[in-house]
Amino acid sequence: MAAAGRISEIVGPVALELDRMTRRKGLAYGAELGLAYLKEKDPETLKLVEAYAEGVNAYIDQISSAQLPVEYKILNYRPEKWSGYKSLLLLKYMSDMLVGDRDLEYSNLRKILGKELLNKLFPEFPVDNDPVIEADRVWDFEPIQVSKPDSLNFPNDELVIDPLPQPEEGTGSNNWAVSGKKTRNGYPILANDPHLSLNLPSLWYSMQLSTPGHSVKGATLPGALGVISGFNENIAWGVTNATKDARDWYKITFKDETRGSYKYGES
Repeated sequence: MAAAGRISEIVGPVALELDRMTRRKGLAYGAELGLAYLKEKDPETLKLVEAYAEGVNAYIDQISSAQLPVEYKILNYRPEKWSGYKSLLLLKYMSDMLVGDRDLEYSNLRKILGKELLNKLFPEFPVDNDPVIEADRVWDFEPIQVSKPDSLNFPNDELVIDPLPQPEEGTGSNNWAVSGKKTRNGYPILANDPHLSLNLPSLWYSMQLSTPGHSVKGATLPGALGVISGFNENIAWGVTNATKDARDWYKITFKDETRGSYKYGES
């Protein structure tokens, strides 16, 4: 409901601005495109997504109001039927939560400093990528002397647009592997630490899936198929997020109040 911009249907006007922003981002539209792609390009995955939805709905159909979690009772709300579209919507919601952007801040800076100076201060390369340096590396060069000015004078203009809220500090992830040479039993260890937002109740839960040919254990969340981070008899896997700037913002100038068309380029 949050990803589709429909929270206000449950909690009322307090969520209208959140719903408006979510709809501007186009998460629901992205999920619709994803579903269309599966129908055309990946029907096997679509079957799995639809089978998952059928299982969720079988449970929704048989659960009584008394058995609903307390959150549903407080809101006087009963869950809607699940669908493959909603599973894709979940992925869009997670993508939106984990992406980063500083578009408005950089737009403000470019107006104040100019394009040339902005590009010098913020060149286009991943600033968060730290080099891996060998422990026995010997630095055999003389560092360049840097002359520092006594003071810096920058324009003190007001910001053009208020900055957007940024993700909570610590939202990110990391993972690493430990060689079997460094473990007591001689087997390697995969450690995965997804720094996702805390929820109460927690969205994540442990799950085991077993078939005559496979067995897998790990962590997953409602709406997602299978195990997201886990292991089977042969391998282990995890997920991490680079918080890349993969979102762009556009100012739209509509032709008139009908909002049927908008300006593109000079036309």
